[in-house]
Amino acid sequence: MKVYLIYFSPGGSTLRAMKNVASGMKDVEMEWIDMSIPANRKKKYIFTSDDLVVYGTLTGGMLFSPNREIFSAFEGHGAAFAGFAQYGNGYYGVAVKQLKRRAESAGFNVVGLGAFVGQYSLSSHYATGRPDSKDADTQRQFGQTILAKAKAKNYRLSVRPHVGWAKKTMGNIVVFVRQFMMNSDYTLPPSMKGKRYTSHCIECGKCESNCPMGAINLKTRTFDLGKCISCYRCINQCPKQAIEVTNKMMRNIGNDFDKMAGAGIRRECEVFV
Repeated sequence: MKVYLIYFSPGGSTLRAMKNVASGMKDVEMEWIDMSIPANRKKKYIFTSDDLVVYGTLTGGMLFSPNREIFSAFEGHGAAFAGFAQYGNGYYGVAVKQLKRRAESAGFNVVGLGAFVGQYSLSSHYATGRPDSKDADTQRQFGQTILAKAKAKNYRLSVRPHVGWAKKTMGNIVVFVRQFMMNSDYTLPPSMKGKRYTSHCIECGKCESNCPMGAINLKTRTFDLGKCISCYRCINQCPKQAIEVTNKMMRNIGNDFDKMAGAGIRRECEVFV
């Protein structure tokens, strides 16, 4: 059996979680595929029933991640699939259920799903340093379990994925609405994606070269808000913190995520296997 470890990790915490999952799988061939690289999303990936595909992303929809584009590159052909959605300790909503639906539509057999916590992309005050050692233990065990299930061709989930609610009313309003839009992709309107450079910019080019959507022109210091998916990789990659969000609502969400979602209360990783 060959294991494909496929991830979209703008801030790095999803990749760390994937490495933890991989550490739980022994004596198996692995291939790593970074879907933040545009060229990788243009390829076609044809799997077989002897493969296990592990996919890690920020959400199950199109907000913050180009999941439709990524899944359109997959042909499952009965391969085993395990996916996890990484979130910033607030809520994961319908993300896990969406991952299951996308995987099955692409021809995969789902052996496991997870909702993992990683440091919040818009503010390091939430889920700081996560995944931590406790998360890593859960993720390693997840890797061990999904590999065993894939080898045994056991495609039954003993724990069914469910909606991940927030701990505050405002966040739950968002989750409630999303339940009725499971089949539709969503993203932020351009007006909410605004960003600008500050005087701290040293023109190192890391933002432009690392943008997974090719939405940045450093020469003109502009952002293509039609392409931007608000993954905030540019902000997380900048060594001088020289990019800031201009939309007041998004700034408030970043500053007051605890009030919106209860992000100050530790959430644990959840697995569905």
